[in-house]
Formats: sequence, structure tokens, C-alpha cells
Amino acid sequence: MKNLILMLMFILVACNNPEKYYSKMIQNQGFVPFVSPISNTLPGSLFAETSSESNLISVAPYSECFEPKALRYERELDLPSQTKKMKIKSNIDLSQMTGTGNPLFKFNYNSSVVRELNIELKGAREILLNARYFARFFHSELDDFCKYDLIEQGLFYISESLKVEKMKMSFTNSAGGIIEISADNLNEFIEFESEVEWEILNKYELLVSSPKFIGYKIGKLERKDGLIIMSEANVVDGNSFTFEKKYSFRSAISNKYFFIFDDLDFKEY
Repeated sequence: MKNLILMLMFILVACNNPEKYYSKMIQNQGFVPFVSPISNTLPGSLFAETSSESNLISVAPYSECFEPKALRYERELDLPSQTKKMKIKSNIDLSQMTGTGNPLFKFNYNSSVVRELNIELKGAREILLNARYFARFFHSELDDFCKYDLIEQGLFYISESLKVEKMKMSFTNSAGGIIEISADNLNEFIEFESEVEWEILNKYELLVSSPKFIGYKIGKLERKDGLIIMSEANVVDGNSFTFEKKYSFRSAISNKYFFIFDDLDFKEY
């Protein structure tokens, strides 16, 4: 938990290659950084088994096979209110960093005017798949089509996602002064996608309130030796996911309407 907080504190610190730095910091904390824009990244979202880190192929939303709310739970992270600075270079598209996973906005800046971008991240939380509930759900409610997709077809699913609720931004000029912003000149610095909630605070700070996903863990199911094995990948080898076994439970029960949790023989690796 402490390491994750530190990661989010330093995720936007100045560096020569911000996109590479961003990815490395996310990976070091057990998450894979989002590369392609994805609008829905709740645990249970389905992806093709041919997906890779650079090409996460969406198949269906979480509601297709993982609809019940009880399948997910959250852990909030208390981020210290510290602002980190990033040097802006004219040949760097900052949206590759701050837009990764959910392209809420893209920067339009004049490098002769803007020298630094100051960002404060707020409201970080982990959203996790409830594996114990899923073990019961698998036998009692999950339909045969989803079982086929997940086991026989080998579809991947999001097992955990990392989200930030708000971002506070300000711009610094070459003289070190904070640039005054207004609704009239804001598009000189930043361009928002539709339906993004934002407001200008005290003429100098921009608050973006639309939630933003910045990292994920990917999961898959397989049937082996009478068990359903839940594996998870939070690192990549080259461009492919590296899975490790995380949980297992029985692949068959005598009656899906009358069984207790102990019948599932749920275990953690």
C-alpha cells in the first residue's frame, strides 16, 4: 500500500521520456499501464485472448458475464496533497501520459509560453474482483455461454483496476510564474473530450473531476485436474502477459442450488 501511494505521488515527476517513465512506475507497483483508450475498465470487462500490453482488444463490458455488484469491491488510497512538476518539451505529446486509459483531454501548448505542468492526483482507489464471491457465482449463476467464453475460448478479464477520481492542474511560464487561465484562453493549453467535468479555481488552477483509470491487472480461467484455476498477470514479458496462479476452486458440484462454500474447496496459491 505504501509503495502504491509513493508511485502515485511520483508518477508525474519530471523526466526525459514521460511515457516510458509512466509505464515503468505502474509496472513496478504490480499494475499494467493502459496503452489504448478504454472507456470501461471495471473488473470483469472482457478482452480477447490474443490481447497484449500494446493491443488490449475489448470484447464485451463487465455486465456481459460479471454483472453483480458483489463481484467487485474497492480499497481507497489516501494520497498526500503534493504537487509534482513535469518539464514540458515541444516534441512530447503529454496526452500519452495523462490521457492513457481514458483520453479525457489532450494538451495544446506553446512551449515558448508554458514551461511546466503541475499536476496533483486525488481520490486514488483500487477496484478488485471478489474471487470468493466469483467461485460461488460461477456455479450458481454464471451462464454456459460465459463459461465457454472464459474457459474454452480463453477470454481475458480485468481482475483489478486502478483509478484516480480527480486531477488538479496549473501551468507555469518560463519566468516561473503561474499562468492565469479562464474559459476564454483555456483552449490554448488544453482540449477536453465531451462530457468531461472541469472547473477553474482561483484563476490559476484547473480541476478535472472525471474519473480516470491508469492501470489494471488481467485475469484468465482454465480447467485442470477437476479445478477451475484463476490466474492473474500484473507484469509483461516483452509484449505478452505473464500469468501466475492465484486461486482455485472445484470445477463441478453435485447441485448448484444446494451447496455450501466449503464444497468448492476454494484455495489461494
